[in-house]
Amino acid sequence: MIELVNWENVTGYQLTRSKIAIGSGGPFGQGSGRGVFVEYDFLPEKHNDFIFAMIGHQWGIIGGILTLVCYGLIVLIGFEIATLTREPFGRLVAVGLTTMLSFQAITNLCMAIGLGPVTGITLPFVSAGGSSLVINFAALGLIISVARSGR
Repeated sequence: MIELVNWENVTGYQLTRSKIAIGSGGPFGQGSGRGVFVEYDFLPEKHNDFIFAMIGHQWGIIGGILTLVCYGLIVLIGFEIATLTREPFGRLVAVGLTTMLSFQAITNLCMAIGLGPVTGITLPFVSAGGSSLVINFAALGLIISVARSGR
């Protein structure tokens, strides 16, 4: 007798599908809005927690590297603002919020490629989710405010 397995209840289903999605993107990806993972919904929560897997699937390693470069620039500029400001409180705000954004991005990226546990932390500025997006833009606004008033 053959038993059918409900793969959505198997441990590690999302992570396994995420790794396959990133690997199937290749160097240049399948194209925006194209590919098996988009058309047949093989990665159920692709719009929030595993959005980096869809970036890797649709835009390939080039898109993944560009995403990492963008987060690197945010972190670099945030810490540069913190070092250039004269106010101690502004420096702490800039360092704290930059660290928050970088921790959130690193946690999500490690989760999507299998280097960390699946936690549910969104990818800043990319994942679907209204409250996370509002908080991240507020943090970026505070960092910019420190840059404008701290010199």
